[in-house]
Amino acid sequence: MFELRPLLEADLDAVLAIQSACYQPGFHESRQAFAAKLQATPQGCWLAVGKCGSECDVEALAYVFSVAVDAGQLPALDAQQISVPRQAEWLYLHDMAVAPVARTLGVAAALLARLEQVAAAQQLSSIVLIAVQASLPFWQRQGFAELQPLTPLLAAKLASYGPQARLLWRPLPSR
Repeated sequence: MFELRPLLEADLDAVLAIQSACYQPGFHESRQAFAAKLQATPQGCWLAVGKCGSECDVEALAYVFSVAVDAGQLPALDAQQISVPRQAEWLYLHDMAVAPVARTLGVAAALLARLEQVAAAQQLSSIVLIAVQASLPFWQRQGFAELQPLTPLLAAKLASYGPQARLLWRPLPSR
């Protein structure tokens, strides 16, 4: 069992530990970068906590960081400052990681559903993300598709994540 709760700055040590277990070092972000995202869009940052088994205490199992952005304006990896536009169009799912011990619990689906609620409450048109580390099939199963064609600015941003990175989007239902 797990529950979702808003992520707090006090949770950043747990976030860094999950990040370390899930990502290659080239994708690691600093505490300051996570804090900047949390400050920019606190309602878009969530933590899943629960038990990973009978022998485990309650612990952080997964996290998600998302930021409201203008279409085409995505924050860089490890950005130390984030500014949110007055009229954001997209919710940028910057990072979602599930600890290996929690990967069969449905945590990712629950976090994604929460982000859909966040985006709808802000009247945003889409959720976008950059898929890395061979995660493209997972995101496609969640209904995301590649965003094409890319503007030169988006192409440059995407290239900074490596040659396998893909910019994905999923429009939200009109309300």
